[in-house]
Amino acid sequence: MNESQQQAILNSRQDVAEDWDIEYGDRQTQFVIIGTDLNQVKISQELDECLINSSEIDADWKSLSSPYDWYYNQRR
Repeated sequence: MNESQQQAILNSRQDVAEDWDIEYGDRQTQFVIIGTDLNQVKISQELDECLINSSEIDADWKSLSSPYDWYYNQRR
């Protein structure tokens, strides 16, 4: 999408413009958990622990530790 198309969307869609990131564009993600008797605080804390910070975005992701011992396989 070129810059003029992006501007047209941002000018016409306030909901998109509010969450628009100048460097990365549309970064809106929604995750919904439905259930009964859920511990919202604990779920939020555990999900927050999964986030990476801005310095980790540009890092070599293979160097990041994984609590699950999963391996990042890079296609060659």
